[in-house]
Amino acid sequence: MSTPLSTAHFRVARPTDNLDAVVTFYRDGRGFDVLGSFEDPDGYRVVFQHATWE
Repeated sequence: MSTPLSTAHFRVARPTDNLDAVVTFYRDGRGFDVLGSFEDPDGYRVVFQHATWE
């Protein structure tokens, strides 16, 4: 009997001047889901994306 592998988590922070293009690339081109996003009062934007490979 084998032991199932645990799920691996991998996080990347990628600075960019064009966040919309990066989100589009990973969402539409690579199949990542957008989990959430926020923008602070200074205009700093963050998007959380998730991919599942089977």
